[in-house]
Amino acid sequence: MCEHIDYTGSGGESEKAARLGQTKKVVRRLAYEKNRSYSTYRPYVEQAAPEIAANTLLCLIHQTNYLLDQQLRQLERAFLEDGGFTERLYRTRIQVRKR
Repeated sequence: MCEHIDYTGSGGESEKAARLGQTKKVVRRLAYEKNRSYSTYRPYVEQAAPEIAANTLLCLIHQTNYLLDQQLRQLERAFLEDGGFTERLYRTRIQVRKR
């Protein structure tokens, strides 16, 4: 879900690259854990090297964008199938009047 490595421009030593690659995999797996919160990602943001913290935040931004895109698609489908708020309100009022 996240393919970011060292966009901070802080060099490309092989040790740093290996550490970033390992962290990327760990952060990616955290997205599938239950009951996630900021505390799940805290060690990779507050207690890690700046490069790892930056890449962790980039991964979180990417995951958030993906989820927002999914939500927008679902809302668009619901709007096309069920109509907007005013249309649903009108249908509900008509149904209540028929009773």
